[in-house]
Amino acid sequence: MQLRHLAIPNFRNLRGLVIDFATHLEPRPGAAGAAGAAAPKAIRSHALIGQNGTGKSNLMEALITIFRDVDLDRDAAFDYTLEYEIRGHVVRIEADRSKQRRPFVWVDGEKRGQDYLNKNDPADKIPRDDRRGPRLLPSHVFAYYSGRNERIEALFQDHQKRFNRLQEITTDEVLPEQLLSNFKGTEADIRAIEEAKQRRETRMKQAGDDRLRRLFYCRGGHSQLVLLACLLSDDPVFQKVLKNLHIESLESALFVLKEPYRLREKRRNGKFDAVELNEGDQRFWFARGSVVSEFLNSLWQVAWAPIEQEVTQQIDFRGRTEKQRQLYLYVPNQAKLQELGRLVGGTDSFFRYAEGAYIGDLIEEVRITVKKRDEHGGKVSFTQLSEGELQMLTVLGLMRITREDHCLFLLDEPDTHLNPIWKLRLFDEIDEAMVNEEGLGAAGES
Repeated sequence: MQLRHLAIPNFRNLRGLVIDFATHLEPRPGAAGAAGAAAPKAIRSHALIGQNGTGKSNLMEALITIFRDVDLDRDAAFDYTLEYEIRGHVVRIEADRSKQRRPFVWVDGEKRGQDYLNKNDPADKIPRDDRRGPRLLPSHVFAYYSGRNERIEALFQDHQKRFNRLQEITTDEVLPEQLLSNFKGTEADIRAIEEAKQRRETRMKQAGDDRLRRLFYCRGGHSQLVLLACLLSDDPVFQKVLKNLHIESLESALFVLKEPYRLREKRRNGKFDAVELNEGDQRFWFARGSVVSEFLNSLWQVAWAPIEQEVTQQIDFRGRTEKQRQLYLYVPNQAKLQELGRLVGGTDSFFRYAEGAYIGDLIEEVRITVKKRDEHGGKVSFTQLSEGELQMLTVLGLMRITREDHCLFLLDEPDTHLNPIWKLRLFDEIDEAMVNEEGLGAAGES
């Protein structure tokens, strides 16, 4: 994905903003080699540099808001013009609320509606327009903020809720399409399958059609999961990240699971229904869905001596506490972590399932101990890693994990905790982590 043009007449402290994003860097005069003139270099990243209060974070918030509202098929929140190139197509979106609430959309110069960007043609439509649909939007809009920004965090809540609803679609609602269309049984069997199909379609319509959140906000707990993904993978970028942090291997990982709030309230109020009791996994407080069946079940298989207990957990800085049912699953070494990775289908699947459990309120924390080279500390707890180490790990690791083609990464002050040498290397490291046609925007102070 490549941003080409952005204009915002009025958003927070942004007034009359117009940006034309360069797409290629022309070679220096006389830089041609023996083979002839040097080719222009594609630009995949842009940096915003300025003092506090100049609107850098507001610009990122505007981009997030635009893609959130288009993906959720909402009215425009403010006037804007955005043009970008993606998968060989040029998309232009213009919001002018004085004319209509939804933005105007052009794809390759042809005027379309907003739903052209977020809804595919029905499978049985003839002829079918394979250009339209979510493929005209970035696979992920990924946002990282070096501190805590509750205003930006709130922009991701609706996608997070939709993701959680999708995690709980039951087994009979996700029967394979081939079985649904070719099933040959009694009339009663066929009727039951049709009813399951209708339930599935209703739930999918209510929840949305992307099982991987299009808007992805980096939270504190992600760094633990990124570290485990790096330790699982042979990817050279992951291995370079570990080498920079002087980490050699995993010593152990203790997954601290907890009873999700929504299930705790149902248990206390006696509101579990028959489907939840039949389909939920009793080991995990009757949670259900792919995170449970594919990930937590595999974690249970490799873990040593699961232990469950009720603890008093502090939940905020004011000292407020709550009673939590927790389950401890201990992964004793690197070999067991590798076994878990194989069971769930590899590094990317591991991260997405684990992240789903974290977002779904099933993981409280992962207590990780790693082995560093002896001159850098030997056995070290995750909590003993420096802020700079965690920042580099989180930014580069998450960019590599979410490296699906045509993503947009928005990083606000990604170098805050880095030492001068790492700051100088940051954009080179990011460029190495990015693949295909991803786009990056980064903001920092001058």
